[in-house]
Amino acid sequence: MIWMCYCVDKSVFSMIGPGVQYDSSMVDDVIPNMMTVVENYFLIDIPSAEDIHDAIFAMDATSAPGLDGFFGKFYQHCWEIVGGDVVHAVQDFFRTRTIFPRLSSSFIVLLPKLRDSISIDQYRPIVLSNFLFKISSKISADRLARIAAMIVCPYQFGFIRDRHIEDCIALAVDCVNVLHKKCHGGNLAMKIDIHKAFDTLDWYFLRRVLQAFWVLFGFRGLD
Repeated sequence: MIWMCYCVDKSVFSMIGPGVQYDSSMVDDVIPNMMTVVENYFLIDIPSAEDIHDAIFAMDATSAPGLDGFFGKFYQHCWEIVGGDVVHAVQDFFRTRTIFPRLSSSFIVLLPKLRDSISIDQYRPIVLSNFLFKISSKISADRLARIAAMIVCPYQFGFIRDRHIEDCIALAVDCVNVLHKKCHGGNLAMKIDIHKAFDTLDWYFLRRVLQAFWVLFGFRGLD
């Protein structure tokens, strides 16, 4: 942490920049409303005690703890003692869409990509969040995964349930193999560099996209 505070190469962050500004008005013209009222309420419905219990016991109990120092194993092993309080805390989050700052605080740890890493871009940052905070994220992610295929392009293979990124790789290889064949209009292949993409995302634009899909504010406000 001391190294981060005093020795960070500021040029790395200056190169990232503030991100590209988009005209969000075009979103309404190209994205249809695809979410129904029932599906929206499914996303924001207050989870039951059983839902919360199942989410906790499905999570990695030995993952690194956050600031509070409690592993998932603690919540699983001591469920009979802490279960009631945990259920109340998670349900309160879905009810109010707010969470105590201390619960959402996280450690940022830099893992070296190389044996002799000397600059910040040669480290991979990971975030160690409190297990209690991750419970709500787990429930929201599981719910969204059940409807993600409806609003995500069929050619997006990564991170979508029942889709495999290996299929995308095979498709790309097949396309490259036929590039030399003549066709009307010609062929073009582009390699897109998504390095540091998450550092330049326009979060307002992403919210506008979700709104265009008719994902209601109740779920969009869970961030």
